[in-house]
Amino acid sequence: MPAMPRLARIAAALALMLAVAAPAAAKSVEIEWIADRHLSELLKKPAYQQVWRSQILSEIPAEDQAWIQDALSSSGPHGEVRINGKRYLASTLCHPHNCDDNKLYILINEQRAVAAHAQFHEPHRMPAHSEPYQRTEAFTLRHYGRPDKAEKEALKELIFQEWKAEAEENARQKPDSKNE
Repeated sequence: MPAMPRLARIAAALALMLAVAAPAAAKSVEIEWIADRHLSELLKKPAYQQVWRSQILSEIPAEDQAWIQDALSSSGPHGEVRINGKRYLASTLCHPHNCDDNKLYILINEQRAVAAHAQFHEPHRMPAHSEPYQRTEAFTLRHYGRPDKAEKEALKELIFQEWKAEAEENARQKPDSKNE
């Protein structure tokens, strides 16, 4: 008979461990699920919608509100970014009829949202990061959500990574001039 109370204690201890571990595991799975979603899907969650509206939309000029407010022109998730130990989900929005030259780069979590709005002033831009003889076109960069220095650096890195990928894609599509 003394074995029964011991089994009950073991079962209670296991139940307690499971109760403590389950929410942490669920949060991790939720972050992974969110990181694979477009911003428009993420903004259906009330916490993200509140942060988006109060920290980003409140600063966006009226002429850009239409394409930014519902994040319907999301060009896709860019995964998770960590800044000072905090998780942010990275995403990009682009103007529906001017995607290459008018983009919003976003970092968002349930408490904070920051963005960098890059507007290029010359069509058919090609970033100068990969080849020294290429020029960098003029662009305007505005920040929303009052990003701190670390957040600005993360946004800058997000922009650079996209430019680098664009340059590599353009280089692959460009015919080899040596074989002509």
